[in-house]
Amino acid sequence: MISSTCVLHQAGTTAEIFLLFIQGLIARLAITSPGVRRTFLWDNLRSHYSDAVAFAIYSAGHRIINRPAYYPQDGPIEYIFNRVEMGLRDRLYLIRHDDQLIWHTHDIISGIHAVEETFVHCGY
Repeated sequence: MISSTCVLHQAGTTAEIFLLFIQGLIARLAITSPGVRRTFLWDNLRSHYSDAVAFAIYSAGHRIINRPAYYPQDGPIEYIFNRVEMGLRDRLYLIRHDDQLIWHTHDIISGIHAVEETFVHCGY
């Protein structure tokens, strides 16, 4: 299992690495919000399309929505990614190691509000 706060120092994401990440995320969700059904939304990255990943998500009671090919205007997550990227860019001079990157990323994400409304506005 890979922690959802783990930083890997290698290029690319394999289906195996993504599965370990998803398993860690599902375990964390089971603790922080037990019984809440979540929707996983992702693009067409090859590592997302693994039978093992789908099984892990569906067997935990969650669901998957696959986005069409990359089209950022219709993808609400692109707005969220942009806000995280902009926040990290503003703090770049403060980040010197992985722990600081993780802390600042969590701090930025915790300050993003209206995430659910963004998804609803985009039709999800």
